[in-house]
Amino acid sequence: MAKKEDENGYWLIEGNPISKGDVVLQYYGRDVSPELPPDELVNVFRPLSEISTDEAVKSFDAIPLIDGHEFLGKNGTKYDSRAAAGVVFNPRIKDGYLIADLKIFSESLQEKIKSGKRELSPCYNCQYTLESGEHEGTPYVAVQRGIKAANHVALVEKGRTGSDVRIYDGAQHKCAMDSMPITKP
Repeated sequence: MAKKEDENGYWLIEGNPISKGDVVLQYYGRDVSPELPPDELVNVFRPLSEISTDEAVKSFDAIPLIDGHEFLGKNGTKYDSRAAAGVVFNPRIKDGYLIADLKIFSESLQEKIKSGKRELSPCYNCQYTLESGEHEGTPYVAVQRGIKAANHVALVEKGRTGSDVRIYDGAQHKCAMDSMPITKP
């Protein structure tokens, strides 16, 4: 998954992880349910089965790649005032990861990547089910369900999905093959 640069200076990175399943993520209680302490971090499980549905995967096709999170479009920042730095396309599941091809147009974003800002965080709509359990020894209090309507993928300093979900612009990632979901009505 090496970076290819075209004559316009645009980068193409094929098969880059943008999210993953079967992971416990931390959210503030207020973002999950009014029944949880609003200012406390709570563990939420995102099953691979939820991020890999046809609806979830297809919703990540042709969405903006931006620097930092900001909900775009209807019920958010108008796209014209916050243009994309790139585009995410051709999403698919491979070995537990949601991967996609990335085309990065912005020289500013390219410079940030070169300087070490590399982690990615997806934004999408989902529902939370209050459901206690444990995944690989980590307890959780809720589960993400019905993932759909991806809004963007953000370049961030530290994504909640983990450091393996990041820009790979060289041959450094060997998959056996966000994170910041935002819920909007």
